[in-house]
Amino acid sequence: MKEYFGEGTLGDTYIITLKAMALGTESIKIKHLTKHTYWHREIREIYSISPNIEVEFVDKKHTDLIELTTDCHEQEMVFFPEFNIVNGYTANREYIVIQPHAGKDKGEGNNKEINVSSVITAVNQLKESNIVILGTKEKYKEVQAPNVINLINKTNILAAIAVTANAKEFIGPEGLLAFVSLSQKKKSNVFYASREAVERRIIGTPWEEYCNFVEARKDEK
Repeated sequence: MKEYFGEGTLGDTYIITLKAMALGTESIKIKHLTKHTYWHREIREIYSISPNIEVEFVDKKHTDLIELTTDCHEQEMVFFPEFNIVNGYTANREYIVIQPHAGKDKGEGNNKEINVSSVITAVNQLKESNIVILGTKEKYKEVQAPNVINLINKTNILAAIAVTANAKEFIGPEGLLAFVSLSQKKKSNVFYASREAVERRIIGTPWEEYCNFVEARKDEK
């Protein structure tokens, strides 16, 4: 079994997984480093999308191993994977996913968050569409409307991936679910706090065709 090194949180893990897929079907082990140890379960679940990946969490960088980087311009990568994840949500009609905040712990990524009133405005503007709201922050539970299915804190990471992959459109921050949407060739309205981040991961890649970039306001929390 060949070993590789990878690091980062959820969106990073998805990119590493797509790079691992490009290596072929041979079983590999990824030694993964992240300071956000509370994401270990979710990171393991993301890697499980590819059945040939085994993950081992480490507490230091392994310079002796080839690193699968999180720059989408480096190394081979399966940009448009096919996967079938069973989830608890099924829809008879098309829907749009709104993810109102970045998937990071409190204090991080705050300028990649939509405030509640802005989400309500978006819902009202899209009243002719079915909307699914995904995320974990309790304050977004108050977003309710006849055309909304609010799944805040009601999905695990694989279910959130599956719901996003099956949507017709995505609205949310640069990160895991945005990458999932782009990788399924879905129209994606991606707001970002760092130009460098979208240059490393989206701009100039096959994903850019499906992406509409929205610069996040620094005062939006």
